[in-house]
Amino acid sequence: MKKNIIVLKLSGKIIDQKSVFSSIIQKIVLLAKSNSVIIVHGGQEQISRMAKDMNIEVKFVNGQRYTDEKMLELVQYIFAVIRNNVVNEINNQGGHSIGLCGVDGDIILAKQIHTLGYVGKVTKVNPGLLKLLISKRYIPVISPLGKQGSTLLNINADNIAASIAISLKADKLIFMSEIGGVVDKDGNLISTLHRNKIRQLISDGTVTGGMIPKLEACYYTLLRGVKEINITNSIRVVCRKKRYDFVSLQGTRILR
Repeated sequence: MKKNIIVLKLSGKIIDQKSVFSSIIQKIVLLAKSNSVIIVHGGQEQISRMAKDMNIEVKFVNGQRYTDEKMLELVQYIFAVIRNNVVNEINNQGGHSIGLCGVDGDIILAKQIHTLGYVGKVTKVNPGLLKLLISKRYIPVISPLGKQGSTLLNINADNIAASIAISLKADKLIFMSEIGGVVDKDGNLISTLHRNKIRQLISDGTVTGGMIPKLEACYYTLLRGVKEINITNSIRVVCRKKRYDFVSLQGTRILR
């Protein structure tokens, strides 16, 4: 039976909530019995918290975090801690996981956004290593770093998850965060959203803040072949005919 490919972006806030995080990992391990699962983790909350504890100034340019050399060192440290925690939790719950960052095997190549320091945007994904790992039934856990030449770059985790989903022709891309989904101007959840409505939600101000780059990533991911995207804060896994499948309890399902 052909395995579906699922790319799942796990937010730092979800990882911070120990009981919620443990429950989600349990479901991911079940999913991986019938599907190929790749995880990209976030960590902006942890970075901000550690920077404050270490009295490192957090700078912003037009609302986006600036990454200088000192901040890049902190980012690498935090990402290593988060990555190891996720891998350890998966393995403790009976899964088989391995941790990577985007520079391993040149998985993520990027272009530096100089106005933001050591920050980049994905230009190419080399999926060979990921394909090898999922063929061996591993769950890769990827830290959102990439490189341009020999320069290490901090990259938005949504951008990396979307780019990996495109490169692997994933069946589903799931954004898991404390945000339950996309809401309208009255605060009501939009349960189903089609790609051609995304630009309108952005232009008329219905979505703001961190949801804008997330929906932009969704738009281009669907445009380039991924079948379905879910933005959710909870998941349910069901077994049908000896196959484990993902079911969103609540959130927004985005279709082509």
